Amino acid sequence: TPLAELSAEDVEDWHAALLARKKRRGGGTLSPSTVVTAHRIFSSCLKEAVRRGRMPFNPCSIVAPPSADREPPEPPSADEVDLLLAACSEWPNGARWVLAITTGLRQGEALGLRWRDVRLAAPASVTVRKAQKRIEGEWVHGDPKSRKSMRSVPLPAVAVGPLKALKDRRAVADIGGLVFTRPNGQPVHSRDDWQDWQDLLGSLDLPHYRVHDLRHGYATELLEQGEDPRVVQDLMGWSTAAMAEIYQHVRPATHARVV
Repeated sequence: TPLAELSAEDVEDWHAALLARKKRRGGGTLSPSTVVTAHRIFSSCLKEAVRRGRMPFNPCSIVAPPSADREPPEPPSADEVDLLLAACSEWPNGARWVLAITTGLRQGEALGLRWRDVRLAAPASVTVRKAQKRIEGEWVHGDPKSRKSMRSVPLPAVAVGPLKALKDRRAVADIGGLVFTRPNGQPVHSRDDWQDWQDLLGSLDLPHYRVHDLRHGYATELLEQGEDPRVVQDLMGWSTAAMAEIYQHVRPATHARVV
């Protein structure tokens, strides 16, 4: 459709098509929040088209995106995290999941992490500078999600040991110095990473949490411990502290402590 002919009705039809589209994995259709994100990106593009005189107005500005109330995240419980940490000591890729549990790194950030950005001596930390992403079918390591995503996250002692062991037993070094690789030194792709996580959960008869749920768990734990949301914002790499609002569900143990 030529830009100048794009109508509000076209945008509404696009929303409907997206809401009916099947997810690539996990079953079901795209969520309203995904469609809202797509709407915002598209609207931003059309604003630029208006500025350049390619179209008279932005039709996205008069079409409301679908309602997308965020469901509170449901990360693994504290007991489940203990089970996972114990299992990771024997799991071949255990260091990967210990890092996710104890730092809240996004999947792409963890898979794009390089040894030069890992400090194992005290005070231990990891610094996010790159993230793995897929662009036009090719896996690349580029800038992370936003400027705020470039950050250093403290590394607790429980994660230092597994990472040291991983580094010491590495038989084939990746030419780019990636922390997590396949046995031949090639990058680990997100699909294989997801499958390994599901295999670990299955071995413990735990629910099939998403990889991203470990990030939710990290944020939840920090907020439940009473950390300042601005500190949590920095550690999570959020662009705004308002993101903490979606984590303001509290577990019964927190209620009991308040009482």
